[in-house]
Amino acid sequence: MMMTEYQTFGFLLAGIIFILIAHVKLRDFSKYQKKGIRTKGIVEDLIKEYGKRETNYFYYPVIYYQTNEGREIQKKYHLGTNPASYKIKQEVEVIYLPENTSEYIINDARSRYIYYAFAGLGVIVFLIGLFFISKIYF
Repeated sequence: MMMTEYQTFGFLLAGIIFILIAHVKLRDFSKYQKKGIRTKGIVEDLIKEYGKRETNYFYYPVIYYQTNEGREIQKKYHLGTNPASYKIKQEVEVIYLPENTSEYIINDARSRYIYYAFAGLGVIVFLIGLFFISKIYF
């Protein structure tokens, strides 16, 4: 079965979108690393959220930390995994920005590598699109 031009360009577009999202997220991660304030946080809870199908779900940690000013923050992390990457009561390093203390990242390799994996997937999808374009036009 041969791919149509639309499907091929769909692969190219999807690859570019994956790469752009990964780039933005890695740039944000770098901003936190350079300008953020580091503190210790505790995983207070794990929230299990289902996707569109009831068989797909992710665990999102709820992190508690205190800012340097003593403000207490308890907030669900934006990145969920399956299986859960953290355990309840686990200590984690949190980095927050001084101008918005309730927005944070967990400073560990998993957070960063997920975005690199996302970029890698984008490159693979883009290359598949290029491969099929070469089959159509050459």
